[in-house]
Amino acid sequence: TTWIDERRWSRPTAALSGAAFAFALGIPSAVSQVPGSRLTLLGTDFLSALDFIASDLMLPVTSLLIVVFVGWVWGSNKARKELTEGARQFRTASLWEQAVRYILPVAIVLVMLGALVE
Repeated sequence: TTWIDERRWSRPTAALSGAAFAFALGIPSAVSQVPGSRLTLLGTDFLSALDFIASDLMLPVTSLLIVVFVGWVWGSNKARKELTEGARQFRTASLWEQAVRYILPVAIVLVMLGALVE
C-alpha cells in the first residue's frame, strides 16, 4: 500500500496536495532569483541549492543504490536473464555484468566525490 492509500485520500486530494507542495517549494526558488534577495540555503540561492541537492546528491546516490541492488542483491545474472528475455542475443553480457558489479559503483562514487569537491 502507498502513503496515500493508508490515509484514504481521494485522487483529487492527493493531486492537489502534491501541487500545493510543489507550489510551496517553488515560491522560495522564485524569490531567491530576485536581485537583492537574501534567501539562501547551503550558502547559495535557494534554487541553486535545490539543484545541487537533486543533481549532485540525490541522482548519484539513487543510481549507486540501483547499481548495488542489481549487481549484488538481486544478482547481475538474474538481471541479465531479464534483459535478454525475448532478445536474440546479448553479446556483451559478461562485460555488462562486470560493469554493473565493479566498474559502475566506483565510477558513480567518483562522480559524487567530484561534485562534492567543487
